[in-house]
Amino acid sequence: MVTWLLAFASVVAAAAGPPFPDPSPDRLLYDTADLFPREARRASNQALNDLRERSGASLVVYTQVKPVAVAPEAADADAAALLDAWDLGGTDAAALVWNVDEAGQRAAIGTATSSSLPARGLDDERLRSIVEGATTDDLAAGRWLAALTRSTVAISLALAADPTAAPSGAAPTPSCAAGSPQPVETPPPGGFPGSGPAPAAGPPYPDPVDGQVVYDFADVLAPATEAGATSTIAGIEERTGAELVVYTQVKPESDSPAEAEQDAIALMDQWGVGRAGFDDGLVILFDMAEPDGCHGQVQLYAGPGYRATFLANEERQAIFETEMLPLLRDCDIQGALQVALERVDANATPEHAVTLERGRQIDAVIGLLVAPLAFLLLVAWAGRSWLRYGKDPIYLDDPSIHMPAPPAELTPAAGALLVDGRSSRRTLTTAMLHLASRGELAFRRHDELLRDKVGVQLLAADSDDPQLIRNRRKLPTTEAEEYALVRLRAIGGSGPGGYMDPDDLLQFGKFVDKFDDRLEAHVARQGWFREMPGKSVERWSYRGGVALVAGFVLGVLGVTLPSSGVLLLGVAVGAASVVMLILARVMPARTMPGAMLFAMLAAYKRTLHKTMAGARSMDQVVTETRLPWLETPDQAAVWSIALGLKDDVQRVLERSVEDVREGRVAPGAVWAPVWYGSGGGSSPGGSGGFGGLAPGLMSASGVPDFGGMMSAIGTIGDSPSPSGSGSGGFSGGSSGGGGGGSGGGF
Repeated sequence: MVTWLLAFASVVAAAAGPPFPDPSPDRLLYDTADLFPREARRASNQALNDLRERSGASLVVYTQVKPVAVAPEAADADAAALLDAWDLGGTDAAALVWNVDEAGQRAAIGTATSSSLPARGLDDERLRSIVEGATTDDLAAGRWLAALTRSTVAISLALAADPTAAPSGAAPTPSCAAGSPQPVETPPPGGFPGSGPAPAAGPPYPDPVDGQVVYDFADVLAPATEAGATSTIAGIEERTGAELVVYTQVKPESDSPAEAEQDAIALMDQWGVGRAGFDDGLVILFDMAEPDGCHGQVQLYAGPGYRATFLANEERQAIFETEMLPLLRDCDIQGALQVALERVDANATPEHAVTLERGRQIDAVIGLLVAPLAFLLLVAWAGRSWLRYGKDPIYLDDPSIHMPAPPAELTPAAGALLVDGRSSRRTLTTAMLHLASRGELAFRRHDELLRDKVGVQLLAADSDDPQLIRNRRKLPTTEAEEYALVRLRAIGGSGPGGYMDPDDLLQFGKFVDKFDDRLEAHVARQGWFREMPGKSVERWSYRGGVALVAGFVLGVLGVTLPSSGVLLLGVAVGAASVVMLILARVMPARTMPGAMLFAMLAAYKRTLHKTMAGARSMDQVVTETRLPWLETPDQAAVWSIALGLKDDVQRVLERSVEDVREGRVAPGAVWAPVWYGSGGGSSPGGSGGFGGLAPGLMSASGVPDFGGMMSAIGTIGDSPSPSGSGSGGFSGGSSGGGGGGSGGGF
């Protein structure tokens, strides 16, 4: 193996010059050591040809692998040999020969000039000084492309600074402003190579050219500067994968950093600067105010991936303010771009690229694995809890089963809670109607114009009305109904005849939760629920709320970073929180006895519904259908409300009014709820016929609006409303909604 390696090294040594291969007419860069990317070689060769056309001097760059020790003296000898081999000694020519060791870690640059070049101010000593000053740091760090770019640009500027360098007939170099001359090359017809005719200022922008990263449509950059920028950008992309573009345009209307930033964002999004999924693009945009190129706006806009990994907004702003702006104020556009690219190039390390790659991998894992897993785990947690604790035991029920009476141990409000599975507005409404049917209170419409407002009138509890006595016997109360009555009496006065208008009843709103707690405690003590329904709803609502907040925070964090993975995680957690909040409403679990009562109530509801379907009055529901378990129409009405049959009661009452109007029954012979009337004042409890009611009792017409009555009663317990008032050649990257612009005017 050692013998083979030595033989291979000898072959490579023989291949390295001298002797050198024959030159090509239009080729001035020969990268036989393969140090530079293809696009960088093309751009550098173009820049060297441009230099030859403008100055008449040829600069040849030749790289080769030398397996022997790299020494500057040997490289100088090779450079002189190159000039002799290609017969360039009698012309204005210079040679740079790069001798690179086999490992590709060290290089020495040899220099040589032709005999006529010193007359133009560029002899061997000065050329050596220029090259060493431009390349020493980059060669030591192994930044080959940066060394090539800086040495080429430095030599080009040295030749351009000599008045004799301009060929016959060349246009004189203009100055941008008095006292601050800056050489600006006169472009050939049609613009500098690769730029083409200047299009209208964007956005929108013309389609990018494959392989081109510098677009000088404002004609403010010298060809050497364009070539150097192209080489630097190619090196950055080779090391890190990040994509950069330099774009200049004349746009007088862009007179603020914000407008220039929007132009840069549009360019990044339209061209897709930066790799898709990485968003590691950087746009260096010059919006020039006038063709002379001395005033305008500059933006260094970075995609979110570039901003997070390479240069943050503050760092790019510092580059603009401390290094670019002084040069821009002197109209040194070339220098401003070069110094910006130097700082960007120095920062674009492989380590930063690895950090970005790792971050994007983590981001992908979070978005594609962690986010779905978080959603599934949270939903599975809630679903498993419902299956174990929230799902009711199965108890046989069938639509054909009917029951003649509600379970004896149930009050209407407790029955409504069993039907709904938790406290609701209907449980409180049922309790209020329960107390009214017992003669404890009556409802009075407060204002004919405000039909959804109702007041409560307290009644004497010792009435000897036989119907009220039967209601009290058949409709006992629990601690919850007693608590509600006590609180109402405390608000309206302890004695009978006390009246509470809708504003007074707002005070009752703060006691509704305690009423619900007492009613739920009652059904839990009876063994009909595993626990108080409100507690399981509250517990899982809290958990769902925490997940919702976490999802929102993660979503904001994902947009701010930005991170698609974290954003997807936030969406997943937020979606899971919605499922948890939905499941929280069905978490209360009935026990087996509770499930039995629920089935019995369903059967009784079917019985009531069928009975009222053909009844002409609530009296008929009680008497003619021979349902002895309902001794009064009030009991039938209260249980109907508890079981959700409000519309059935409404239709029975409408038929009763129809019979009274058409004379089929006497006005006082059909039931109507006397405990609901129009206006305050004292009134006996119990029930009576339509004939004894004031006009407009339940609606403006003669038809009772039982639904409106129930809606009005349902407002009892509302809390007061708070007061207040109110009123192309890129990879598909983008600004991502999370990039950042840096720069300003000059």
